Parts: sequence; structure tokens; C-alpha cells
Amino acid sequence: MRSRWLRTLLAIGGLASGAQILDSPANAQAVAVGSVTLSALLGRLTDQVQQLIEQARNGARSVEIEGGIQVLNAIANAREAYSESMNETVDRLDGAVKGNIDKLSGEVQQLEQHAAADANALANRLDVIVKSLPFRKHQPFLMSTTPSFVAIGDAQAAEAIVMVLNGSFEEAGNADHAPTLHVLGSTLKPAQTQTNGLTFALPRDQLVRARLANQFAVVHADLHVPWTEDHWYGDRHRESVFPVIVGIVPTVPGALSVTVSFTAPSSVQRHYTGPNHHLSSQREGGNDDHKDVPSSDSATPGCSIVRDSVRVVGSGHGDQSYGLTSVTTTAVASVATTIHHGAGESGVNDYWIEFNETCPSSTPGTNTYEFDSRHGIIGWKETKTISFPAPPAHVDSYVVKFVGFDGTKIEWASPNTSRILTVKATGNGLELTVADPAQLKWY
Repeated sequence: MRSRWLRTLLAIGGLASGAQILDSPANAQAVAVGSVTLSALLGRLTDQVQQLIEQARNGARSVEIEGGIQVLNAIANAREAYSESMNETVDRLDGAVKGNIDKLSGEVQQLEQHAAADANALANRLDVIVKSLPFRKHQPFLMSTTPSFVAIGDAQAAEAIVMVLNGSFEEAGNADHAPTLHVLGSTLKPAQTQTNGLTFALPRDQLVRARLANQFAVVHADLHVPWTEDHWYGDRHRESVFPVIVGIVPTVPGALSVTVSFTAPSSVQRHYTGPNHHLSSQREGGNDDHKDVPSSDSATPGCSIVRDSVRVVGSGHGDQSYGLTSVTTTAVASVATTIHHGAGESGVNDYWIEFNETCPSSTPGTNTYEFDSRHGIIGWKETKTISFPAPPAHVDSYVVKFVGFDGTKIEWASPNTSRILTVKATGNGLELTVADPAQLKWY
């Protein structure tokens, strides 16, 4: 534990004795530990966590922002619980105090190393630490804030943002001990006061100026909680101050697109050229008459003959004739005649049928719906519905792609849900819903 304690001091302190520590490991513990007060150590931890929160905000790392807020609360609680020991140097602290501070230092290191992957587990560990702190009678402490993040739209400027601060505030109901929240130059009184929670209505119009289009924004505030410390020689009026961070999600949750692949019925026109119809009354035809010999040309199955496109193409010699007898959408009937002559030229002919036919077909297509800063965006707490091509078109597949402002990437081919986006199937389309950030767990 002492080695991690020393590493923490070196990592966060920027101590003037750093060179001496490097030169003389044996003296490091005495110099570093002995020269740092608890107040200075907690101050450095606080500064480091605030820097980590800012770095996480720039990198859109919501887990680390949430974790940083929780650690910041725990450090503030430790400062309050150990207020009588703030001026003591670390080497004079008892083992229990050192143990808790070492645990807090370890959590800060976890944040710095991006190792705080489970903020629920972090919250549980911090809860154990805070509950072990030696709070005095009536002394307040802050455990958490709800919601962690809020969204602010232009049309919502008149609506207040309700924030609940959870913890212990035994005397908050007394008129002369009313807590106040100091934020953006304003001093707010609770809208509702309970011993385990304070509810504030934050003016949304003041927070609008702090929001960013494509990044998390954070607003720093301070909660001031007056309380009375009992002493045998008389009561002492005290005031505890806790840092509060209001997280604001970007105005645009991310870029969303839906690509629908479908097959639509269509038709194609083909040209039909039928077989040759040959008829002869000459020697090859037995030197005999052939009268009204029928022939038929049919459309391709499933296709329809374009009736005004039908024509007969051919030629003949001698006593002969050929021509159409009927035309329907499915077949063309024709007839031919050749006559034999003992003297003179006997008949012979060749002809064929040509026409255009319309045949069923299908045409693949895609429709793409985009919601981003260049198109119609979909905002927080909003629902958009897209319609698939109507029957008889057939939808083959669809792909929903979402790239969140925090780097989250989603690609779905069926109804699904994530932390931010929910996709539901409707009668002939999709319903896309973006979550309310106030209801989200960002880890």
C-alpha cells in the first residue's frame, strides 16, 4: 500500500522534491509523505480528476466522464469527513484515513489509465469508501447526481432541467440551513428538500450557451450545504461545499442512415421472330393443291403480344397466298394456300410472323434515408418513421447504420435496440427512436 501511496504522490504532485526522490529512494518516503498535507493531496486529486473529465469530454468517453464525476464526489466527501485533519501531513494520519485516501488515489489512477470500464462497479466501490468515512452528526455528504447528462434543444429553452442530488442533508429543511446551488453566476434554492435528496430546477436557457454541437459539454457548479456541528461548549455553524458537474450531450446524437434494398415489378419488351412457314404445290409438295393451311405463333409464356406490332414477312411465286386470320395477346393465327398447275407455274411461298411482346420482369432498387447535420437530423427524444416501397414491390433487406457522437458504431439488419437508438418494425416500414439522455446510463 505504501508503494502505491508513493507512486500516487509522485504522479499527481509535481513535488519539488522529485529530484531528491530519484536520487535517494531511501529518503523519498520521508520527504514526500512527510511534506504533503492531506488538504494538498486531496486538492491535487481533485485537480487531476477534473483534468481527466475534460480529457474524457474531448474524447467523448462517457464512461470516464461518469466515473470522474463519481470519484470527484467521493473526494469531496473525504475532504468534508476529514476536515479537522486537512492541515496534517500525510505521515501523521492514522491508518484508517490513509487506507481510504489510498483507495481514492487508486481509483484516480484507474481513470487515468482508462481502466474504469465498469462505472457500476466503480460506484459500488466508492459507496463503500464514502460509507466508511467518519462523518460527524448532522454533517452532509453527496453521493450522486441524477441525471448524469441532459439534452438541450432550442425549442425547450423555457423548460427547467430538474436535477436531483442524492446524499444526506439532515438539516436542509431548516430555513437558516437551506442549501444553495451556485451555477453559471446564479444561486439556486432547492425546489424540493428531503433529508436524502435535494431537487433543483436549473434554468435551461442559461445552459444553452454551454452546449456543443458534436461533443459533450460540462458545466461546473458548487453545492453549499450549511449544517450545525454539536460541541460541548456550544454549536458551531459550518458549511460544506461539494462540486457538482452538469453534463450536456451534443445537440446532434450522431449520423443515422437507413438503406432499403427492394425489388419492384416491371416489364420488358422483346421482339419475336417466328419460324419460317413453307408451303409448295410444286414437285417438292407432291404437285398437289394445299388450300388454307393454318399456322400459329404463340407469345412466350407469361408474355403479352403487342397487337399493333404484328406483321407478316415473306414471299411467294405462282398461284399462292398467305396472311393473318386472327391476333390475340397470346397467339397469332395465319393461313397459306398454294395451287398446282399442269401448265404454268405452280404456287410456292415462305413467310414468318414478327411481333413485339411485353414480358414481366423485376427491377432492383435502393432507397436511402439520411439523418445527419447535412440532412434532416433526428434529435434526442425524437422518433422518425420511414416507409418501405409499397406493394407489389418486395423489400429484400435493409441496413440501419448509426455513428454516434461518442464514436459508437451500429449496423443492424433487423429490429434492435442500443443505449441511444431503438429500431422497431412497423406495418410497412421502420420506426427509429433516439433515447432521452436524462434516462440513460452512460456506462
